[in-house]
Amino acid sequence: RTTIKDPMITARFLKFPVAYVYPFFEATPGSFGGGFLDEMNFDIASDAFATIKDLFTRHKASGVVRDFMLENYAKLFGEDESDVTANPIPNPNSADQSQVSSLVPNPPTTTSAPSSSVAAAAGGGGGIVDDGEQVMAHINARLIGLYGGLLSQSRNFFTRRQSLKLLAELLLDRINFNIMMKFISSKHNLKLVMNLLIDSSKNIQFEAFHVFKVFVANPRKPPQIITALVRNKDRLLKYLDTFHSDRQDPQFLEEKKLIITTLAKIQPIPSDP
Repeated sequence: RTTIKDPMITARFLKFPVAYVYPFFEATPGSFGGGFLDEMNFDIASDAFATIKDLFTRHKASGVVRDFMLENYAKLFGEDESDVTANPIPNPNSADQSQVSSLVPNPPTTTSAPSSSVAAAAGGGGGIVDDGEQVMAHINARLIGLYGGLLSQSRNFFTRRQSLKLLAELLLDRINFNIMMKFISSKHNLKLVMNLLIDSSKNIQFEAFHVFKVFVANPRKPPQIITALVRNKDRLLKYLDTFHSDRQDPQFLEEKKLIITTLAKIQPIPSDP
């Protein structure tokens, strides 16, 4: 971790992600889990998160980390659905070897209980061939990438909460604008975040809000995001109306009001005559 302080060494680490970066996320190439960030030992997991955060944020000005995340975006944050549906079964010999908003996150606190009425109706991988439970699980993992996998229900609370906090920080950093736009254009990422918004943990809900708001605040929403938000608009508006309503933080209340107002104005895409 100390070596990451040197930008030259960091740049070299990022040139060989299979050896130096991906092991934080997965135990073996293509496993999409079991890495250092998944360690049940709190000290190891905590140190792993501190290390990956330093790796992704310490040398922002040089652009080397931004370029790494863009070049390896599909592996980290999810492949295009068209690529996954065209090749639903991974090649074990080649997989994993490839190399708008001014809203700012606040510290989390405990607040209101979740509502199960908000469905994950953002749309799944329609058209994907179900060739068995294991293959389908791998397809879903590819759609959200290594980072999205850290947010799944199967991961422990510490992993999910810290991953969400870092994700919000990365997306809201101006230098990562292109990464943010790619991330918030994915209906699978939106579906993932919407489910986190109604998580049983109030802290997870709150951290998820700081990612969800980026989807809603984006003035250039692609059709798939508009469609997903419109489909869930009524349920989301009802849920957000009382979302962490006991919180008195003026910044959060202002952000929530803005998101509710923006969401309410979203209209369906007109159909061609």
